[in-house]
Amino acid sequence: MIRATVVEDEYVNVKWPKNCEPSSRKYGLRITDLGDGTVIDDFLLEDTSYDHFEAMVNESNYLYEIRTIDHCEIEYTDAMPGSSILLTAAYINGTSILEWTPYQQWANGVSEYAIEILANGSYREVARVSGNETRYEDQESHKDVTGAYIYRIKALRGGISNVNSISNTARVVGPSSVWIPNAFTPNKDNLNETFKPNMQFVQQITDGGKYIYELNIYNRWGEKLFSTSDQTEGWNGHYLGKKAPVGSYLYTVRVFGLDKELYNLSGQVLVLE
Repeated sequence: MIRATVVEDEYVNVKWPKNCEPSSRKYGLRITDLGDGTVIDDFLLEDTSYDHFEAMVNESNYLYEIRTIDHCEIEYTDAMPGSSILLTAAYINGTSILEWTPYQQWANGVSEYAIEILANGSYREVARVSGNETRYEDQESHKDVTGAYIYRIKALRGGISNVNSISNTARVVGPSSVWIPNAFTPNKDNLNETFKPNMQFVQQITDGGKYIYELNIYNRWGEKLFSTSDQTEGWNGHYLGKKAPVGSYLYTVRVFGLDKELYNLSGQVLVLE
């Protein structure tokens, strides 16, 4: 078996090496639900890849066993089986608890598991653990993720760097929080250059596709200097192309938390040199 991997959190793709013996005619594929040990399918095919669209990737994991069948209808089990990975997650006391079923059965085993989180539209690696581990506790506060934490696990095949198996995704949600700094220094030293709220577990879009988020900046006379509905965008301390004078400015923030609460916040922020 080359690998069995979850694809787009929807189905499992299974690939195995081609048997080059001239007598080989087709393959048999047996699928077992590892949740209860039930054989759910057993059939013949001629390809070396199969998409298991019926897989319930967020509820169970599956074992895929391949056998070669020659022109005399004699069956040979000459490939290691493979299994998908089932990831589950919970958020407890500020920690994401991740647990997953082990990938099996590459000949060289799993060298490492990579833990990944969805941030700004793509997955980035959070950590790696040995191939013997099936649990990870993530205590990090991911500032580049304002909504739910979406995790997945990637099994890395021992001895072969470009082969891996990806799990389903698991979603964790903790208490919503909005923390707003009281000062920043837009002086081009690449430190504390912009002003924006630090948020965790807040909603990102409405059902209508619009952001439930507003950040507004006003000067002391009530003139609006900056406004955005993009949670990744902050005020750079400029207005009409010029740096705003050092001093105090009013902000208002409006955002919905994943706890279904509306956060309407306002206060003052200092622009410093």
